[in-house]
Amino acid sequence: MDDWGRPPKLLTLVGLYDEHSIKFDYDWRSRFHIPFSPGVTQTWREAWALFLELREDPSSRVAAAMAGWERPVSHEEIALLDLLDTLRAVNWDPKKGPYEPLPRPWPDPNKTRIGRATRPQSEILAALRARAPKSRPPRDARGRFIKRR
Repeated sequence: MDDWGRPPKLLTLVGLYDEHSIKFDYDWRSRFHIPFSPGVTQTWREAWALFLELREDPSSRVAAAMAGWERPVSHEEIALLDLLDTLRAVNWDPKKGPYEPLPRPWPDPNKTRIGRATRPQSEILAALRARAPKSRPPRDARGRFIKRR
């Protein structure tokens, strides 16, 4: 932990990569044209700086995954959805019922959860852990899969 009680940047980045590896790999290759391999193709400091850029961009898969969104969304799409909602709301006929805004990729805070869990959380977590792969396939320094010996 640092002086403010936060985990080190390196551990944060590694933990987030473990959680969202496919999204990291896709964004890193499509935006920066290099594989995500801190310490090999870029320094850890540079990887952290690039991660901060991805985290702030709503059109990146990393930012969408971290925010819990269904999909990434660009600034332009957000603006157009807001504009279209405003236009539709102004021209909405009250006889049709209440106005419903267009869906957004992020969770709606006004929606309530439907249904309830029928099993305890510990049982669900144990089942998920049992289904998880025991180990990841080995890779070389460039991120390519290698044969196990």
